[in-house]
Amino acid sequence: MADFYQSGVIATFHKLGTIDLEKIEAELSWYTVERPIALVLPSLFSELHGDALKGILRELKEVKYIKEIVVALGPASEEEFRYAQDFFSVLPQKTRIIWNTGPRIDAIYRAIEDAAGDEGVQTAGRKKTKIELLFLLCNRRR
Repeated sequence: MADFYQSGVIATFHKLGTIDLEKIEAELSWYTVERPIALVLPSLFSELHGDALKGILRELKEVKYIKEIVVALGPASEEEFRYAQDFFSVLPQKTRIIWNTGPRIDAIYRAIEDAAGDEGVQTAGRKKTKIELLFLLCNRRR
């Protein structure tokens, strides 16, 4: 099995050889009619001031086949979270920001920690889960 093999509903695109971007985008537009595509975009607050994320937003504004964007905002104050909401509001897609250090998510992390005990994975002193993916899956069921 190649190292880029994937199963399930989560996909990552790899650049393997030459690509026909127009063909890929046409296929994605066709698929999204039946199966809407969402993008999980991890971001640190500091990245909102850099050129890379501004460039990503410029590109995402033109993408028609992505229906929803979930921004996973890393450590941020409430003021920084509000700034991020404004920053990402320029996107035409349905965009939600998960404030990973906000009080509501913190309560979810505590509930998971209480239920899982010591089996959570520590990352930079924080219980790390795939809360963004859970969010997408839960919202698809409604």
